[in-house]
Amino acid sequence: MIQWVTVMANQPSQQSSFPPSESAWSRAARAWNNFFFKPSDPTTLGLMRICAGIFTLYVHLAHTPDLYHFFGPTGWADQELATALRKEYATPHVSWTWTDQQAYNIVPPMERRVRQAFLLNWAQHLPSDPGRRREALEYLLTLPPNPAHAGEGLAFAEYLLIRPKTETARPTSDNYRLATDDERRQLLGLLTKPTIEPVDKNQLPAFVHDLTLERRQELARSVERFIATMSRTAPGDIAMVFLHLNQQLTVPISARRETDPRSEFQRTMLFLTGQPDPNLPEDDRGPFLPNDLDERRQVLEYITKWMMDPRKVYAQGQYIFSFWFHITDPKAMAAVHVGVLAVMALFALGLWTRITSALTWIAVVSYINRCQQMVFGMDTMMNIAVLYLTIAPSGAALSLDRWLEKRRARQELEKARRERRPTAEWEAILAGPRPSALATFVTRCIQIHFCFIYAASGLSKLKGPAWWNHQAIWNTFANPEFSPVVFEPFMQFVILLSQHRWLAEILMSFGAVYTLFLEISFPFLVWRPLLRPYMIMGGVLLHTGIALLMGLTVFGLFMLVLLMSFIPPETVRRWLELGTKPTETASPTPVSRPESVRV
Repeated sequence: MIQWVTVMANQPSQQSSFPPSESAWSRAARAWNNFFFKPSDPTTLGLMRICAGIFTLYVHLAHTPDLYHFFGPTGWADQELATALRKEYATPHVSWTWTDQQAYNIVPPMERRVRQAFLLNWAQHLPSDPGRRREALEYLLTLPPNPAHAGEGLAFAEYLLIRPKTETARPTSDNYRLATDDERRQLLGLLTKPTIEPVDKNQLPAFVHDLTLERRQELARSVERFIATMSRTAPGDIAMVFLHLNQQLTVPISARRETDPRSEFQRTMLFLTGQPDPNLPEDDRGPFLPNDLDERRQVLEYITKWMMDPRKVYAQGQYIFSFWFHITDPKAMAAVHVGVLAVMALFALGLWTRITSALTWIAVVSYINRCQQMVFGMDTMMNIAVLYLTIAPSGAALSLDRWLEKRRARQELEKARRERRPTAEWEAILAGPRPSALATFVTRCIQIHFCFIYAASGLSKLKGPAWWNHQAIWNTFANPEFSPVVFEPFMQFVILLSQHRWLAEILMSFGAVYTLFLEISFPFLVWRPLLRPYMIMGGVLLHTGIALLMGLTVFGLFMLVLLMSFIPPETVRRWLELGTKPTETASPTPVSRPESVRV
């Protein structure tokens, strides 16, 4: 370790000396070219390939017992859902303003049952004629803008339609009945009485108390027209419709114009009753509820399924690939899975690496895309690592391809010596892996990508209070979904911390500050040769802790694979030479100061 730190710390700066007469632009271009494209040894990439290949093989080997349950046609995400995601998934337009008015014309309920009740069981059956539909919903359109008063108006209309089965019944969608004609007539009678008595005010919305008799009579007629739109709706569905409307009353939205809705309730009313204005051809508040019932059914079914109007989406479907979309027979799936494992093993060994690396990446993407419900950070890091190693000449060192190349070179070298031909080509192959500009470019891409991952992770942590008050580490320690509390020593350690507040505060504060400092400073300090080994060791400690304390072992291993890109090839060769004996013909090398190497 000391030898590695010494070698890395004595690396010269990446900036080389330039002729004094060279312009600043030329120096910048030369520095850029040296940073990204100066040929370098691919040994580090070879070590990364070995580790990534072993870990990738392990992950997919673990899928074997549940292969059909994960990726089969009746798995977690069955074939019907997978096909729908591929062909119908809604991709919204990107809004170029500070409001979402352009992206959405209606925000449907989050719960699927409520969406079905609101859109398919009620909105689908509204009148097709826009004038009649607006007249039927006039009661909702004239509710006061105050959410509390509007909520009382909705409660009054709901009580005209449904009642709890019993006074003690739990208010769920299954515990409602339709109000009788007598109950409805009695409540409407209170609204249309010449004078509202004090004892009757509790049964009427507050905003109608001071209205004239004529206005209250008009309001009674409008509420009757509104409740008539739910004549074919079940009591439970009626309750869910009103629940959604009440929730929308309290959700404000930004408005750019006087005609824009101020709440989600107003936006929903605009969707249900609005019509295109020929004087405003670029009106972004629509499109509105279709008048044609067939088109309306298609639109509402799509919104129910994907939470967005199909007329507002940028694109439908996803450009994703997986061979599991097409291979569904259990025996065929088993055969393909065994073949995939064999290819991944060859990739780890470095045999036919150019082919096996590409096939490994295709397989990784296929497993991820077929069952996205089980994807998490580990799959993302695996995908990134394998993709970069597919592009890089990762089989040029520490591989069977390299062993076969050296074997052929020895044979050709002996043959050339016998035939007295030039031997420089074969000697160069035997001397070591050929430096490659592609190796440098891919290594730099991995390094920069890793820095972005750390920066995004560290800066995003600053958005939450748990990292500012140092509770984040404890939240992980005490969470049985992550921490290994099933192990008695760890559980005793957690109990010890809970019994000594001062010790817990010290450890939790240190862990939070250490994590934030490392992730935020790493993208800047790792490029300094003197600090690079310490930043790498800090990253190793961080991901070792994540693996042990959160159970994210494979995620941590893939992060360490990406972190390897900062280790110089010379250091990797020193590691591999430990314990090897020098050949008899090797001449002794005098002791000198630590060698200067470049990354």
